[in-house]
Amino acid sequence: MEPQGGAAEPGLIRRLLQEAPQFSFFQVVQLLEKARPGAAKVGREGPAPREAIRFHPTLSLGFPDADVAAVALEEGPDGAPRYRVETAFLGLYGTVSPLPNYFTEELLHETEEGSLVRGVLDLFHHRIVSLFYRCWEKYRYHVQYRVGARDEFSSRMLCLIGLGVAQPPDGALVPAARFLRFSGLLERPACAAASLERAVSDYFDGLETRVVQCVARWVRIPPEHRTRLGTASSRLGVDAHAGEEVMDRAGKFRTRLGPVGLPRFLEFLPGENGFGQLDELTRLFVRDRLQYELEVVLRHGEVPDLKLIEGSVPMRLGQTTWLGKPATDPGVVFQEPAARPAVAAAAA
Repeated sequence: MEPQGGAAEPGLIRRLLQEAPQFSFFQVVQLLEKARPGAAKVGREGPAPREAIRFHPTLSLGFPDADVAAVALEEGPDGAPRYRVETAFLGLYGTVSPLPNYFTEELLHETEEGSLVRGVLDLFHHRIVSLFYRCWEKYRYHVQYRVGARDEFSSRMLCLIGLGVAQPPDGALVPAARFLRFSGLLERPACAAASLERAVSDYFDGLETRVVQCVARWVRIPPEHRTRLGTASSRLGVDAHAGEEVMDRAGKFRTRLGPVGLPRFLEFLPGENGFGQLDELTRLFVRDRLQYELEVVLRHGEVPDLKLIEGSVPMRLGQTTWLGKPATDPGVVFQEPAARPAVAAAAA
């Protein structure tokens, strides 16, 4: 079968037209709608003349052996090709009809073009079968899903987690569809460290991830709240501080990745895709005004040799260079891109 959201193969449609009873009803509708991706979906707002499929009951007194008796290609009211699907269930005439048999017997003696009764019954039958298919599809997300989260249900889920649309903004490195699996975590008002660890590890194919909380940082004190003897913030042990900065452990955390091999390590250097993707993931999950930093741990056996010449590994001071061979796995800490300046909150 073709991937979700792709067009149906022409060869498969030809086989469907020739061997319709070999296909299930739901499979028939899926394939025919994919064959006409621009047409209106059955059972929805319509308009009905623009739908790619028209359902008719099987006009027969014989008991059917399949859900679908036949599929034929015809011309629709707008001149576009349309598929006529004869079903063997929920019919208003035929062997499964709740109406008396003489309705079916009379229709068998009339021509299809000249039967007003059959036209009226087909009008109701088409809508009944269309709604039946829609009821089946409603609770089967794998059937509705389209590549890139372009289906209606995915769009609603993205709205619930704050993205709104399936298409990512310009320059985004993480497709919005990748966040669907994390919707249960993203709808929470606050992000737990375990949730961020799980999301980052899952996104990067099981990469070992740990979130270190309460990382110390120096925070600048606003001028109006600095200690000035006899004026403000001068109570010892209450609000007096020496200098222009104060140590804070409540506003920063660190995401530690690894240990990893050298090729994976290079992906998380500033300016590389891995670093940008991690930044987007973190900013979406952590909505509080917290700063963070990234620590990537390299396996000590893959530490590159320090060579002041051009080689396969770019030599960057403080990132990919070490003196000698470390005995343990070395880690490199990178600061949050375009980090917001830390400002201490005003004292209550």
